[in-house]
Amino acid sequence: MKFFASLPFVAALTWVLLSPQSANALITKIAGPTETLHPGQKFDVTFFTEDYIQNNLQYYAIFGVSPVGGYSEPNLLGYLLGSGSDLVLSGHSNTGTGAYNVTLTIPKPFSTPNGTTQSYFLKTAVLGTIGASGTALLLTFNTTISISPN
Repeated sequence: MKFFASLPFVAALTWVLLSPQSANALITKIAGPTETLHPGQKFDVTFFTEDYIQNNLQYYAIFGVSPVGGYSEPNLLGYLLGSGSDLVLSGHSNTGTGAYNVTLTIPKPFSTPNGTTQSYFLKTAVLGTIGASGTALLLTFNTTISISPN
């Protein structure tokens, strides 16, 4: 009989231990390196996450660059950097509040206008789901990076 008297406590403790404590964190911004990048160079993009009111997961991110000062349509990523990042396979689909890095590479060769160092928008689009119904979510972010052709 004492077992049943403690059942609510055991159930509450089990829920606390097994429930996803970070299910409400959502990507809020990205940051790139401040140093000038070169063709073939690897670099980290930092994703920052914060608490959000609804459950959500992020699955995949794709990245592109477009020149600052040039024509840059908000809904276009520009020149694609690689094939993207699977956030599920890399363990970043549901990380909780904080930050994590994704490593990218500047393609080789990479040319810039007039062969000089240029500023570029580094853009990313993140596919995920949000809410109890799992509604599709597409988040976009950008930051500025500098690329030298050599």
